[in-house]
Amino acid sequence: MYHTQHDQDRSRAKSYWEAALSDPTAFLYYADEHYHYLLAQANEIYQQGLISLAERKDMLTRSLNKYSWAVEHNIRRESHWCRGCYYHVLAKGEVVGEVGPEGHYLGLDRKLLGNIEDDKSPKLYAWVNQFDREVAGVVEGLKIICDGQELFQLREFVPKGAGDRRWPYSGD
Repeated sequence: MYHTQHDQDRSRAKSYWEAALSDPTAFLYYADEHYHYLLAQANEIYQQGLISLAERKDMLTRSLNKYSWAVEHNIRRESHWCRGCYYHVLAKGEVVGEVGPEGHYLGLDRKLLGNIEDDKSPKLYAWVNQFDREVAGVVEGLKIICDGQELFQLREFVPKGAGDRRWPYSGD
């Protein structure tokens, strides 16, 4: 099948825009800037004649939906553990590990110590041996409680390199 240069440019521009829309790190840590970037890119692609007005409107709507989700998520994560974010795990104010975006709890030596499972009442599970685990505590807000006492605190951090390759989404 023969594709014109216009078709290739259109496909490339839409692919880059889709990649930008689905970038969780950009929306997590740079929601405002990323939203404006998506709007500007949709407008530019439209002005170049690569997409129709209806496609542009769809892109703007999808950007707004994703931005709205990011704003709500950012408000929630100020006071609650959220999957997708990075946290330092503190015991008595000292960093003893971290929880990654998948909920994996790693020690300072990067050894997997457990994981947080995100259900109606998130819990920290600690690995007892290679195959067994047990509940170490319940996640309440940004604290992990065990037997009614605070076991750990969670403090969000921005990982090194987050957003280093935000724009452009050109595959370079």
